Amino acid sequence: MQISVRRIDKTAILELTGSIDLSSSPAVRKILLNELRESRTPRVILKLLLFGLTPVVREVLQLSRLLKIFEIYENEQQALSA
Repeated sequence: MQISVRRIDKTAILELTGSIDLSSSPAVRKILLNELRESRTPRVILKLLLFGLTPVVREVLQLSRLLKIFEIYENEQQALSA
């Protein structure tokens, strides 16, 4: 799994490529905690948005009923506007 971080205004965007599972979740946690420490914000709201899903991924999320859990957008611009 690859993780990159970039910023747009005051929003930190973590781009994850690959699978998040038990073996890769510690890396995600480490980067997320590092971003929270660097921002020095007393209040943090974590919002998970998905965008740019392939038809196969969208179908898997629909079949597993996870579409109800995540906010899903067609592209990054729509996700940032949410």
